[in-house]
Amino acid sequence: MTRQIHDQFGKELLAELVQPLGQVNTNQEIHAETYHADLGFIPSPTAKAESFQKLGLLGQLVRTSCLLEYFWKPPTLAEVRGGLLKLFSWHGQLRREAKPKRLSENDLSRLWIVTTTIPKSFFTQISLKLNLLEWGEGVYVMEALFKTAIVAIDRLPLTPETVWLRLLGRGESQEQAVETVLAWVKTDPSLSNVLEIIYKWCTLLDTKPHLTEPEKELLMNVEQVYQEARQQAVQQGRLEMQREMQRAFVESLLKSRFGKVDRSLSKVVDSLVQFSPQEVADYLLQWSREELIAEFGKKRAKGKN
Repeated sequence: MTRQIHDQFGKELLAELVQPLGQVNTNQEIHAETYHADLGFIPSPTAKAESFQKLGLLGQLVRTSCLLEYFWKPPTLAEVRGGLLKLFSWHGQLRREAKPKRLSENDLSRLWIVTTTIPKSFFTQISLKLNLLEWGEGVYVMEALFKTAIVAIDRLPLTPETVWLRLLGRGESQEQAVETVLAWVKTDPSLSNVLEIIYKWCTLLDTKPHLTEPEKELLMNVEQVYQEARQQAVQQGRLEMQREMQRAFVESLLKSRFGKVDRSLSKVVDSLVQFSPQEVADYLLQWSREELIAEFGKKRAKGKN
């Protein structure tokens, strides 16, 4: 009750004092627009710490819910304000959805403005500070009130931890990041989806009328790795298909002899798929059910040891 009294007093006094200077609207209605951020992210509670670590600095940024805005061309002050509007509007949405539970500061999302470079004027127009202990070089944090930071890709160190962000940069830093990812793709098939995106980007980049020599070399390297990965995927697919066909062949012979493939015979299947079709036929047509289970069950146990 005391708070309401003081709030009412403050509103009335302010209105009275400024009224001679212009138009006053008490309880001013503000029509909020619908905003769209480049990316909104809420981490899964089941996501493993190793998955965040694999993304290096990017993984650090998205450990808590956040908005990400990306600018290949450096943002203007108006665009930074636009990002803040999106963030604060999302805060309002989160608070409304959380009622009657009250959200703490830690529950509110952050805004990461990722840009190829920061305009020099920003360092005098915006309060930006480095927090080297928490984020390292290249991440400039605004005052705590704004829950916002600007990631300057051109100021990030050339380390594996910054690779995923430097892919969004320009020049030598980006080229080095692409080369690093191409090397990783050769030993980590899980990165095939990333390779697809890089290849698509390079295909569009190849339509530029005047490519620099480093760009041409980069496109050639991406093309080579992409084609090698495709061939490997095709070969792997053929092997998988052969295994499936072999398994179906073994199960078909077992069913024709013994009527069904139960749990005991499934172990026989697991072992016989490693043999040639002729060897499989010889075993299944000449050996009894008991002989098959005894022989291939024993070999399977030895293999585990």
